[in-house]
Amino acid sequence: MAGAVDGAASVFSHGASQATSAYCHAVSQSCGQPTVSAKNPNQSYSGAIGKVYTYGESASGASSILNQADKEHPAGSTVGVGKAPADESDARRQALTTSGFVGLACIVAPETGLLHTNHMPHSSSLRVALLKQQAGPSPAAHADEDEETDGLGDLPSSSGSRPMVPPALAPGAFGPLSSDDCFAVALELDIPCDADEKKATMRAYYTPPKGGASTDTTVFVCHHGAGFGALSYALMARALSQQTGGEVGILAYDCRGHGRTKFPPHVVNDMSLGALTGDLMQVIYTLFPDAAQRPSLILVGHSMGGAVVVEAAHALETDPQVRVLGVAMIDIVEGTSLRLLPDMSNIVRQRPEGFVSLESAIQWHIKSRTIRNPMSARRSVPSFVHEARGYATLPWRWNADLLATEPYWHGWFTGLSTKFLCCRAARLLILAETDNLDQTLMIGQMQGKYQLVVSPHAGHCVQEDMPQHTAETLAHFWQRNDRLPAGLRPVGQS
Repeated sequence: MAGAVDGAASVFSHGASQATSAYCHAVSQSCGQPTVSAKNPNQSYSGAIGKVYTYGESASGASSILNQADKEHPAGSTVGVGKAPADESDARRQALTTSGFVGLACIVAPETGLLHTNHMPHSSSLRVALLKQQAGPSPAAHADEDEETDGLGDLPSSSGSRPMVPPALAPGAFGPLSSDDCFAVALELDIPCDADEKKATMRAYYTPPKGGASTDTTVFVCHHGAGFGALSYALMARALSQQTGGEVGILAYDCRGHGRTKFPPHVVNDMSLGALTGDLMQVIYTLFPDAAQRPSLILVGHSMGGAVVVEAAHALETDPQVRVLGVAMIDIVEGTSLRLLPDMSNIVRQRPEGFVSLESAIQWHIKSRTIRNPMSARRSVPSFVHEARGYATLPWRWNADLLATEPYWHGWFTGLSTKFLCCRAARLLILAETDNLDQTLMIGQMQGKYQLVVSPHAGHCVQEDMPQHTAETLAHFWQRNDRLPAGLRPVGQS
């Protein structure tokens, strides 16, 4: 759940710690995102889209580079600034802010010297071919963004890097960012939702494999946790597509009661495991209706979503026309979750009822340590809330009614560890802390029944806090399990 405090993080959400780095850089946001640059500090690199300025620990090196940036970007331009060196003067910091250097930049990890950037080649032709429509407007940070727009254009109907959070963020650092550089398209999928054949409209975000989905390709299907949304996977999806050369597809969607998905009122609050699992299967069958061209699937679930993808993996085992290569759970363990459930209702009540603005909602998620990566929070949080009418104060309200889901909490997690270990597909568990393993998973790990990856620098939202590392883990998981000669079976697969 978005906003849970530390100590109960393993069930719904987690906190965040601040991290620092020796190397920093400023990014010209006004020109778009930069391309991948080089390792060396104290230099500037021109990219195909933007320009990156980096500097090392010395104040002189920082001043030299930033003075150059001052000249090239006049006051009013938006340029992100990373953490300044310790000996940078307060006057210089203030000058950077007032001269237009606002926002948060990526930070280079000192142990690797690698400069991680956020650019992924965007294929307008693919969007046109897939949707037969024009691409939407370029990314913009609109606090009053309409509920039906997210920077991905008009919607058709289907009928290892460490997250760095500087001690202080400059003004403007909490503005929303578009995710249209993270997914190729946004979709609305109409699926049946009850016995009366009434329809629900699922909001989904999708990047197909290059060349399109087919039996020779693999698509990652991602389910978010309670209180979050599909765009929790935005940065991870972009990184995963980059790291696999576009060979895999990535699909994420807002589940019922969340984000921009719309369900009839009489069923929207049915958050039972069976209902959520049925929705996931309907999304798969709706997006890939032709069994002869249906891609292989890797199901990925964060927190509550982990329980859903495990349940779906078992259900899909009975369908010979669906091939599930693997199941990946992100920071969810049965024993820890059940132990913390008695306190969860009080924790949910401690969240703000609402926010004065969208920027305020983003700021709360960062400062409350719910999401450690500001660049991810600025993309994902706008789908967690909406601007509601009739509220004189705090008009930005939560999309998901978490307290209404309380009757289903035990059902989500009971038996999860055993069901995970019994999946026929390969199994991957990504945790923020190894201390969270319960006895069943400890024994399973010793028996080699699944792959365990620990991301100690992340909070509960591992895929948001460390999108590059999570993408690398999933890419390696896919490579091991999708490219084996006939007759061989991967470790962890029955």
